Amino acid sequence: MDNDLRQLARTLAHGDDFESVVRPLLALIKRVSGLPSVYLTFIDKNAEEQRVLFADNDSAMVIGEGLSVPWKDTLCKRALEEGRYVTNDVPGCWGNVKAAQELGIQTYASVPVHRVDRELFGTLCGASSVDVHVDESVVELLHLCSELIALNLERHSRTLQAEKRATVAEQRLNKVDLASRITSACLAASSLRVAVREVSQLLEQDTAWSKVDAFRVSGDALDNLSDANDHSQLLAQQVLEGDQGALQLIIKQQEQPMLWADAEEQTQALVICSGSQVEALILIFLQADIADCGDSLYLLNSAVNSLSLLAAKLDDHARLEAANQVLQQHALHDVLTGLPNRRYLIEALDDKMSEAERLETPLYIAFIDLDGFKQLNDDYGHDAGDIFLQRFTERLVGVLRGHDLVARYGGDEFVFVGLGSPDDDFSVVSAQLVKRIREATSGNFELPEADLFYRGPSIGVIEWQPGDMHDADVTLSHADAAMYQDKRRRRANPDAS
Repeated sequence: MDNDLRQLARTLAHGDDFESVVRPLLALIKRVSGLPSVYLTFIDKNAEEQRVLFADNDSAMVIGEGLSVPWKDTLCKRALEEGRYVTNDVPGCWGNVKAAQELGIQTYASVPVHRVDRELFGTLCGASSVDVHVDESVVELLHLCSELIALNLERHSRTLQAEKRATVAEQRLNKVDLASRITSACLAASSLRVAVREVSQLLEQDTAWSKVDAFRVSGDALDNLSDANDHSQLLAQQVLEGDQGALQLIIKQQEQPMLWADAEEQTQALVICSGSQVEALILIFLQADIADCGDSLYLLNSAVNSLSLLAAKLDDHARLEAANQVLQQHALHDVLTGLPNRRYLIEALDDKMSEAERLETPLYIAFIDLDGFKQLNDDYGHDAGDIFLQRFTERLVGVLRGHDLVARYGGDEFVFVGLGSPDDDFSVVSAQLVKRIREATSGNFELPEADLFYRGPSIGVIEWQPGDMHDADVTLSHADAAMYQDKRRRRANPDAS
């Protein structure tokens, strides 16, 4: 007996679950009482039934685990109502109880098992088909075991609650970690397409939904980023073509960035947008009502906000890049003619010299001055002069080869730069170049106020060879000097040009 008690004490102290505590108690009661069947029941008041949870039986009487009987027709209910814990004459006391009749119970013992809050949990019972003497010590043992079971129920309940709180805390930490990883992915991303795919893959780790599909939006078209099926594609398209007022509200105010793609299917659409348009959609196929997914809802809000901030940042960056390109275009190009300006020419000529050195080929620079341009402005006005410059530029550009460059150097001055060949004859090449330019830019020009016959510009051509001074300004000054020689020649002999 002492060994049994010591073993029981160890079991109660270290039992991992409810069953491991109850079974040794049942074995002890069975051994002390002599009753062939001892069992613990649970009373389900809502279902109005009593169910055997655990039992310790001899062959003399077997009351099986899982046996369920209506609560109103049980010996336990009679015993509790009458305060009778033991009877040796069940047929005489409660002969009308069907369960007792079927089992042939003669001796019966039962004590209630209450939770710590005194709510009835069930009963601790013993039964025999023959008369068994059950004295007060057995009843005391039953009450003691009932209290031990009640204490273990409380301990088990608190353990379950603690485990539940720990599970909830772990789930929340997991969601916080996911939200952090989503934010980090968006902060590090340089492409919205890549970020949307990565975020959708991270969201798939949450068990609140069964499926996540992602789409990049380009105009009215959808780029499938997650191998979504046709049904998902259709839902996403319906979101884009659906309530335009709701979409515009999301775009302008970033409010409620989640819409129902299909309420019956419990499918939410996360709308990712920049400051001007919808950029992407993520479809979330929920496992439960979204109202019951508070922590997961926080995760979705975090994801859509991070992605929308990224979309807005990339959109702003694209706009800034476009503005910078326009500014750079204006900084390096002439507004009137669209040609590269003097600043661009200096930088480009330096690159051309490096290229000529690498290829060991000459470089030809032609300095072009529009003779009579001041008089044209005086006679026809500056607007006509601007139009003439534009028409002149069109003709000049027409003589360019693939790698040639022409720039507006000043008010009525232009510069042509082109690569030659190692075996070129400068006198031949320069004459051909002057002839091409002059033929293209001479003749009739139709202006708004009049038709003008233009006799062509003055042109000075020089040859720059690898090994010559690598200085764009000096080289251009030599070409400018050559142009003035041509200008003096043309003035001295007007018919020659």
